[in-house]
Amino acid sequence: MKAFYDNRRKNLKHIQKLIQNKPQTLPEGCKVKLDTEVLKGGIDYNRKTKKWKQWIENHQDDTFTVEYESRFGNEPSTVVLKEDDTDPKWLWWVGELIAI
Repeated sequence: MKAFYDNRRKNLKHIQKLIQNKPQTLPEGCKVKLDTEVLKGGIDYNRKTKKWKQWIENHQDDTFTVEYESRFGNEPSTVVLKEDDTDPKWLWWVGELIAI
């Protein structure tokens, strides 16, 4: 049991370090790339669907355009990517993206 909590604590510290300097919003129209280090370093990565993991692998070097959805307000921390052709589009926390 102690090992479980030690692993959770290490994972949490790792994620905190990765995201501590991330922006809380990105302007609509901003060009971004996926931050695969943050995405793959998450403690729940192994629980993600194969479809999501495959999408990440296929698009890890692509450039995307941030789009807002009205349900998240005028300066959301959750956005979609204009070039995402999935239906429905994947939702992204801005901390998972790198502005370029």
